[in-house]
Amino acid sequence: TGLERMVSEVVTQTSYERGEAEVEARGSAPVPKSSAHRWVAQRRIPSSKATESVSGMADGTGFKKWPAQRGDLRVVIGLGPEGEIKPLGTYAGRTWEDIGGDVRQKLKDDNAQLEIFAVDGEIGLDRHLATEARHAQRCLWHLPRDLKYAMWEDKAPLDERIAMAGKVAGLVGIEVPEGDLEAVSTKDKASLKNAIKKNEDDLKSLAGDFRSRGYPKAATYLENAIGNVFSHVRLWLETGIVAPRTTSILENIMREIGRRAKKLGYNWSDQGVVRMTKMVLLRRYDEDEWNSYWKEQL
Repeated sequence: TGLERMVSEVVTQTSYERGEAEVEARGSAPVPKSSAHRWVAQRRIPSSKATESVSGMADGTGFKKWPAQRGDLRVVIGLGPEGEIKPLGTYAGRTWEDIGGDVRQKLKDDNAQLEIFAVDGEIGLDRHLATEARHAQRCLWHLPRDLKYAMWEDKAPLDERIAMAGKVAGLVGIEVPEGDLEAVSTKDKASLKNAIKKNEDDLKSLAGDFRSRGYPKAATYLENAIGNVFSHVRLWLETGIVAPRTTSILENIMREIGRRAKKLGYNWSDQGVVRMTKMVLLRRYDEDEWNSYWKEQL
């Protein structure tokens, strides 16, 4: 079992073929790549517990699926109060609706409640995963970026697209005060609430301006986002919890997954890519759960 653990850790970082030499370089007995593949295929890798997760995120990426198809790999993570990452679920060949049901059951089983779920604006995430938290937060990086794309679809000029994206970025850039909630004066909290109200009104006015100027896609995109732009500030005012404003943490994780699943491997089955992704995530981001799993195997 100790040898299987070493092999599992090696193949999360490199291919099975290159892993043969890496295992030997660590002073182990040689393990053929066919044996390594069979050992990993027999593993039932767990996900992290959702118990300490305060916020959640989800994203997806494509992969080369056997035989000569494009697969969809989707990942859900939780974030603890100090920003610690908890991989909550990995899926392939599943819709966001199915995944939302799984996440709901996991939260129930782990007796957990997400305070906020950050989304990039994808409809499936908004409908089926953001609803599993008390609040939804629109990613403040994607908002101006995707607004430019919506305006491009409306055939708006380039200089206008750039100017409007910059204006929106300025309106959504309200910062949560540093320090504990109790240390912020009542007056400053009231000012923060007023700033939220004013900026939301300005965003609504801008959406109306888009519609009147013949930019319906941009207007609809902005209208759909307004209600969830300042959720992280409202959550902080209610609880003092500092929640993420963007999904950049998850995008960094997806790049790490893409390195193993797309650059170092191809012709995956749904089950194979899910298993490998779980191993990469658990070993890299939840070492306690990874060690606990192997201790149980021993």
